[in-house]
Amino acid sequence: MQQDPSSILERIRKDGIEFLQFQFTDILGVIKTVTVPKNRFEATVSEGVVFDGSSVAGYAQIEESDMRAIPDYSTYTILPDSGGKVARFICDVYTPEGGRGLKGGIRGTCSRRPCRG
Repeated sequence: MQQDPSSILERIRKDGIEFLQFQFTDILGVIKTVTVPKNRFEATVSEGVVFDGSSVAGYAQIEESDMRAIPDYSTYTILPDSGGKVARFICDVYTPEGGRGLKGGIRGTCSRRPCRG
């Protein structure tokens, strides 16, 4: 089911979520998480969250370090150990120019070429 930012924001409000976690993996497959409080939901759900890619293994050099994690709305899940107050999205990671040029990102690699498992 294709969802847009307004429908996912309505679902988040209805679920009573206080924090969102934007998750992605580094080149080694280690999950990285950026947590966002309720007052930033609208901007981050529609535009993603910016993070320093130079601090994530395999992502960017220090000169080109700003990266953006864009949520895949279909991966929205309330985390069971949070008492129903925290949800997460799995994200695709993009360069500042909007390109999906991350050779180290698992989701980006799989979208460019079929993954075998």
